[in-house]
Amino acid sequence: MSKKIALLINNDTLVKYGEANNVINAFIGEVAHDLENSAGIKYLEVTPDKKIESCQILYIIKRAHFYPLSGFIHEVGKHWDDKDFLKWLNKEMKEKPV
Repeated sequence: MSKKIALLINNDTLVKYGEANNVINAFIGEVAHDLENSAGIKYLEVTPDKKIESCQILYIIKRAHFYPLSGFIHEVGKHWDDKDFLKWLNKEMKEKPV
């Protein structure tokens, strides 16, 4: 059984990524720490129905670290629940390789 992976973002910052159990605990901590400003905090879990490949997750993480002020993580959070998320992500990967 493989472990679930998740991302925690706060507006345009990748706060944490890794095993879902650890990330959900960080999410709870972030929200509890700053409840008034928690609107930008999002917990994004990679579920089987997402069909995201490991290279796509690595791209998100690498781009967040190498280009933190690019607005990319905000866009990931905005597009995450779209049915065309993977199409959008693949376009980003092709246009802006890291």
